[in-house]
Amino acid sequence: MMPNVNTATQRVFDALGIEIVSAPDAGCGGAIRLHLGYNDDALDNVRNNIDTWWPYVERGVEAIVMNASGGGATVKEYVHLMRNDPAYAEKAQRIVDLTLDLAEILPKFEEKLTALVRQRAVHTVAFHPPCTLA
Repeated sequence: MMPNVNTATQRVFDALGIEIVSAPDAGCGGAIRLHLGYNDDALDNVRNNIDTWWPYVERGVEAIVMNASGGGATVKEYVHLMRNDPAYAEKAQRIVDLTLDLAEILPKFEEKLTALVRQRAVHTVAFHPPCTLA
């Protein structure tokens, strides 16, 4: 629905000097299917993402960054969703531990972001913290 959000996120992280590694096989976190009552299909989404992210976790990725707060909120529920699946329950916990919304990361870089804004002569910046994190 917002095709440029990933590109914009990449630009912000590049400006902060943070390396982003994309997991191209990751897909929908399952939120839409859960909301529509397609629970089995949603759990397929969950398993796919865990399987897709797991090699990155094993290589020591520091965070799984979400820039769609509703999807990220669902990813943070993976422990609950996978609680009855012994093949995925522990992995789901690790995924949840690593998952951060963009709004949870950017405040840690407030000084650097302020400097970048000043360098670009931008005088107004808008930020909307997602209500799903409340």
